[in-house]
Amino acid sequence: SGKDFKGVYDRNTKKVMTFSDTLKGTKEGEQKEIDIDDPALKERLIALLKNRLKADEKDMETIVLDEALEIVPKLTGIQLNILSLNLTVLRILHHEVTNRDTFFHMLTSKILLFYSNHMSKTMEYAHLQYLGCTGILSEGSTYKPIEEIFRNRYAGLFSRGFSREEFYEYMGIEIQEFQQLITTCQIDKEKYQFNAMNENVLKYSIAQSGKQEYEEKLLQYYKEHIMEVKEIKDDISSHVQGFEELADFWKKTSEFKSMNLTSVGIEIGLLNYNLQTGSKIQWKDFI
Repeated sequence: SGKDFKGVYDRNTKKVMTFSDTLKGTKEGEQKEIDIDDPALKERLIALLKNRLKADEKDMETIVLDEALEIVPKLTGIQLNILSLNLTVLRILHHEVTNRDTFFHMLTSKILLFYSNHMSKTMEYAHLQYLGCTGILSEGSTYKPIEEIFRNRYAGLFSRGFSREEFYEYMGIEIQEFQQLITTCQIDKEKYQFNAMNENVLKYSIAQSGKQEYEEKLLQYYKEHIMEVKEIKDDISSHVQGFEELADFWKKTSEFKSMNLTSVGIEIGLLNYNLQTGSKIQWKDFI
């Protein structure tokens, strides 16, 4: 695999010499020089080259990697981080999140890592779109506020909890009858909550425990005890420095919240994400 790829790194001139005669219409043997005196750019290109050499010649990823090799040198660090920020919030599943502490740590190390207060300029998004990294969501759509995204995905981390008495008053059944679905409240250790991270997980757990006859009532009780969106923003902001600024940026920057990543935008954003976080997520996981 990779037998037709002709790309070498010259240690003396610090150049990557690429011969691209498939995507850009260049003649056989015509060379393009990419200056990589920048160590960070060099690292990104080497990572892309490694992935490219592993890819199947007829694979869609090969085409995307070839495009990425052309585009990466034309992007700033801010533009790379814009792509990665979109990915890490909307597409990457952070399986290490199991409680509030791991959630707050993930926010700092894998989301806020990519945010800066220089991301609001229209020109950054125009350049990304011009290079084919992004498009626009259809029919004027925009992403939900980031705290609402977290409320849907990690609702169990924001439960106010309930007492045994409150549960019995609502359900008419003692709480121990549902012990497979209940745990200590993450926010108030004197209370209880459902042990599901979100509504879909709770539905699955209800089915597994054979309590389907109570599903509608349990789901309603679950939702009633989750914080409202504004409360969640305040809650996270009180634990994670910089989150309030990120949430405000997400809400106010129309170019970001209507931006849709293309396949090459995903590849480049993922490359940057993996390099900065030490992760090994693959492009094929998203397509």
